[in-house]
Amino acid sequence: MKGRENPIKLTGKYNIKWKDYSDLKVKNGKFRYLLVKVKYM
Repeated sequence: MKGRENPIKLTGKYNIKWKDYSDLKVKNGKFRYLLVKVKYM
């Protein structure tokens, strides 16, 4: 993407879990997020 650094390539194993963000109580109204903690060496 224009104006961005090179992508960060993840290697190894990461435990990930989707979390609920909000629910509009309608069809397809649930929003979730995924947070990945990355340790930069």
